[in-house]
Amino acid sequence: MKHSLRFGQGSRVEASVNPQSGKRSTTFYLNAVKFDAGTIVQVEILDPQGRTIYRNSILTDAQGSIGYAGLRFATQSDSILGEYTFTVSGKSKGKNEKTAKYFAVT
Repeated sequence: MKHSLRFGQGSRVEASVNPQSGKRSTTFYLNAVKFDAGTIVQVEILDPQGRTIYRNSILTDAQGSIGYAGLRFATQSDSILGEYTFTVSGKSKGKNEKTAKYFAVT
């Protein structure tokens, strides 16, 4: 499995997925931290074929996290097997930042 990707030199934002892999019908819990507080971030999930299957805008909390939003991705019994990508982009210390985390449906 690939590690987290951080775009831009010195990026400080981080994404997390729990669990990092699971069988079909698993619910994955998604979070991102270290964005500016009270800023809108763009969230996307791409399937193993690179298609965007989820896109949303979420306002970060006072700590610059989206954890409060309870973002989760529930796979189905017929979900495509393989590696999915969770990306989050937004402002951190006034700069545009983007991070990605991979998770697998096995």
